[in-house]
Amino acid sequence: MRRNHCLVFIAIGLIFFAGTKPAAAAEGTPGLDVKIGQMIMVGFRGLAVSDDHPVVRDIRERHIGGVILFDYDVPTRTYGRNISSAKQLKALTFSLQRQATIPLYIAVDQEGGRIGRLKEKNGFPATVSQKRLGTQDDLKLALQVLDALDEIAERTHNSRYEIEILALRALALDRQAKTGEAGAALKQALALARPGGFSRVFVDLGRPMVELLQRIADQNHAEGLIQRLLAEFPNAGKSQQAGDLPGTATPDPLTSNLTMIDPLTPRELEILNLLRGSDGVKEIALALHLSPATVKRHINNIYAKLGVNKRWNAVARAEELNILPPR
Repeated sequence: MRRNHCLVFIAIGLIFFAGTKPAAAAEGTPGLDVKIGQMIMVGFRGLAVSDDHPVVRDIRERHIGGVILFDYDVPTRTYGRNISSAKQLKALTFSLQRQATIPLYIAVDQEGGRIGRLKEKNGFPATVSQKRLGTQDDLKLALQVLDALDEIAERTHNSRYEIEILALRALALDRQAKTGEAGAALKQALALARPGGFSRVFVDLGRPMVELLQRIADQNHAEGLIQRLLAEFPNAGKSQQAGDLPGTATPDPLTSNLTMIDPLTPRELEILNLLRGSDGVKEIALALHLSPATVKRHINNIYAKLGVNKRWNAVARAEELNILPPR
């Protein structure tokens, strides 16, 4: 078995590090060497990089997906490995990104408290620790953090992560008494969770999620799926009985009848109209002077309210409902 593992690693190494170019992929499709490289994140030494720096060669020739930066070099027990000041760090990240044909993930371990590579003494703003964030109960800040995480989930196509972000967003919005937006976020999370059968994400959020799921079920949305989820919560039999939830049909959120529980907001209508064109999320965000994460959140709300999960289905559905005039 160990020999088989070695052969697999040798094969990958030969593909990745071979001096000869791999067979060309179809036009517009990344080759195998690029796909392998994008899975790799490396560390390196240096406060600046020149064109002949080893990490620059890795970015150019091996298409690595990211780098991780440190202020302290453990092997040499010295500071100044990659980070010395805000100005220096900005110049370094610019130099690294300039070498990449695919945008790099540039990571740093910055948790706040004792774990922080971007230290105040080096000119960086203070980072709030996880413990302090957990005791602040700042819903506005929580939503801002979720926006940032949502961009990461989108770029990495991490469905489970996106489901969890949407579920947390639903709870935060519900705490702010924004029930319509909370329901839309939860419906989108349910639509994403259904194909993979994700349930733990919801169960881990406890009683507040139970209450929100029951409210959505009362609106006759994906009732069968919600019943299955509620049954997995601890003390499910005590917290909700069969009569607590509608017990009739189980509509599919993607094929429900032509009604809407929540109307679209003016901003959602504006974005829906732009979805008719060919612009992507970044172009729409630029046109409306919004962040891509904000536009994506609006699009998720639109999908949930219209009961669809694709752009062109949303446009077609809106035309059926006379929200958009037919073309």
